[in-house]
Amino acid sequence: MTCNPFQVSAPAASEEYPMDFNIISPVRSCTLRAQTVAEKEEWVRAIQEAVKAHLKRKETFSHAAYASAAAGNKSDSDSGERLGDRAPIWVPDKRVTMCQQCHSDFTFLVRRHHCRACGRVVCSACSGSEAPLKYRNYDASRVCETCYEDLVQGMYSRSNPSRKSEYTYSLHSQVSSRTR
Repeated sequence: MTCNPFQVSAPAASEEYPMDFNIISPVRSCTLRAQTVAEKEEWVRAIQEAVKAHLKRKETFSHAAYASAAAGNKSDSDSGERLGDRAPIWVPDKRVTMCQQCHSDFTFLVRRHHCRACGRVVCSACSGSEAPLKYRNYDASRVCETCYEDLVQGMYSRSNPSRKSEYTYSLHSQVSSRTR
């Protein structure tokens, strides 16, 4: 895994999960858990220092590469990243007992699925769409209905909005041809 857009963050300590921290990259993002809060802080600090040291060494080779990496470590709103640009942190299965969109309970028949755009856990009814995601080289991937709408709107708000229905039709055609 490269360190350029690599980021580690410790979410605000919650009473329920005070030892969790996140590692975020364009390829893979995850939540890790330390044994103690002190160990979590030590890991976060060590990883952040390693990334800074790597970027500092890299700066001597290419100032442009360093500037790009620094921009990648900003939050989504600061860096201008859009939904699907980087791998989301998946919500762990064990923390969710119902669909995070329609609130249906998960059972043996109602299974959990992760949205590949936002990482939430949803049921199959709420994740029946696929959309191309940048971090997956624009391969059509399972996304929740909320992300699907955001992704479709995002594609056509920057270009020709009248073609949205054409895109939606062609995307649904691709999905249905894969399932046959």
